[in-house]
This record gives sequence, structure tokens and C-alpha cells, in this order.
Amino acid sequence: MNRKIKSSNQWRQLSLAILAGLVLCYTVPVLFAGEDPHSNSKPAEVAKMFSSGNFNHISDIYTTDFIRHHMTDGISMKGIDAMKKYVTDLRQVYPDFHVTLDGYSAAGENMVMRWTVTGTNSGPLLLQPGNPDSKTLPPTGKNIKVSGVSLLRMEGDKIAEEWIYWNHAAVLTQLGFKIIPPGNAPGK
Repeated sequence: MNRKIKSSNQWRQLSLAILAGLVLCYTVPVLFAGEDPHSNSKPAEVAKMFSSGNFNHISDIYTTDFIRHHMTDGISMKGIDAMKKYVTDLRQVYPDFHVTLDGYSAAGENMVMRWTVTGTNSGPLLLQPGNPDSKTLPPTGKNIKVSGVSLLRMEGDKIAEEWIYWNHAAVLTQLGFKIIPPGNAPGK
């Protein structure tokens, strides 16, 4: 079937159909799983841990050899201790750091988690959290709000691996930093 879309009304209908499909993909699996996304699901436990900085149940959430891949900056971390350091560092930069679980969907050993984070930048900003050699930027006192997606691979009822996607440039812009392409940098 090879049809061409000719009118703006047809484009609008197609856009609405695609949007409706995306909404259903993200919400129907959660609704029919019989779980409220803010219940005791693994994504909800992750959100609570990041929001509180409480590691009492971290070994119930992650496998001991857990690996987290930050797709934004290419950093990977391995193990529960690395995750504790990452969350601790992050909460020093944003003491009121809060994760809202927007939804999740699971199929077999895979899970997709959508989230939104908020916080006030009160500490030096690590450009690569979890990296001991990270450069820092001064605190701005400004608020951030950014959404992202985590792709999870489960082993039993624990998270074994995570690929995390979020817009680092949006956070820097919200903090008041200007992003200047290398060819346009002052002094060039």
C-alpha cells in the first residue's frame, strides 16, 4: 500500500495516531500489570533510593555486579559501591534531588522506566558524576527539571544492567551555562 499524504489534515491525523500509539505503549502495560508505578516495583524502589539517599535496600534492588551505562557521557560504573558513590555525589550537588517515576513497562527480563528528576544546584557540579577525576563547575543555586529513560536488564527480581538516557545539555542550560560550539568559542 503506497499512499501519499497530501493535506495538513492527513498529517495531523497521522501525528495524532502516532502520539496515541506512543501513549498506549507507555501506559497500558503499567495499567494492566496491576501495579501502581509508585508501589513497591523495582523502578519505584530506584526512585525512592535516589530521592532519599537511603541505601538500606540497595542490595535488594541491584545485583552485586550491576553495571550502569550513562549513554549521555559514555561513563559506565560497576557494582553497588559505585552506585552508592554516584547517588551520594549527586545528592551533594542537588541536596533536594527528587526522582518522579513517570511510568514503566516490562517484558521478560527487560524493563523500560521513564522518569523526571528535579533539584536545586547547591554544590559544585561534577561534569561526570561517579568519576573521581571529574572537572567541576561552581554551584548556581538554580533549579533543574529533566526527564529521561532507563533501559533495564533484570536477573530474577534485581536490576543487573542499566542504560540511562537524558539530556545533559538541557541541565547545563537550565543552570545558566552557555553551550558554545568549538568553532565559535571566544578567542578563536
